[in-house]
Amino acid sequence: MNPPRTLTALLEARARLSTPALIERDRPVTYAHLLEETRRVAAGLASLGVTAGDRVALWLPNVPAWIATFFACAQLGAIAVAVNTRFRSRDLGYAQAHGRFVFLARMGDALRLGGFLVSPLEIEGVVQEVDGIEGCQVVGVMQGSALKPVGFVTLEAGATLDESAAIAQVAAKLARYKVPVRLFSIDAFPVTEGTNATKIQKHRLRDLAQGKMG
Repeated sequence: MNPPRTLTALLEARARLSTPALIERDRPVTYAHLLEETRRVAAGLASLGVTAGDRVALWLPNVPAWIATFFACAQLGAIAVAVNTRFRSRDLGYAQAHGRFVFLARMGDALRLGGFLVSPLEIEGVVQEVDGIEGCQVVGVMQGSALKPVGFVTLEAGATLDESAAIAQVAAKLARYKVPVRLFSIDAFPVTEGTNATKIQKHRLRDLAQGKMG
């Protein structure tokens, strides 16, 4: 007898066994029950238009539904992407092509500039409109008694940073208190690599900016 060649076939073969697939809070969950749940979830995903090659984010704790959804994705040929459950709806990031999630910022993290609360994302978006700039991260640095925005940018291949010209372009689109007082080029943003996600280390950028500003 040939062994199962797919996850779905493996689950179907195990469904004939009486041994439990897993234990949830002292309650055994059989392979047959897991297969039933998998088929139910797969039908639901299919009704939503999920097809082979699509990516499905799994934002679930360690519960049987996670396993069922994973197998359901396999049944449809979709790609299950595990999302760190510590992320919240106020977290902002993006999914890379291979499914890894990159954390950018907590949307509630605001800088108090000129007496106003300003989202760094607003400033970063305008800076990234400058030709040659690929990415931007903005942090707040104390200058005298006031907090000032400072930007770090990554550049497109072959590009160089004309700091004065870039700041002038940003100043034409933003209120003066939102304009970065300095822009520094950096090869790559410092990050923390997790199992399923990458988080940009804003605190390291803040320390670096403070050191550069004196």
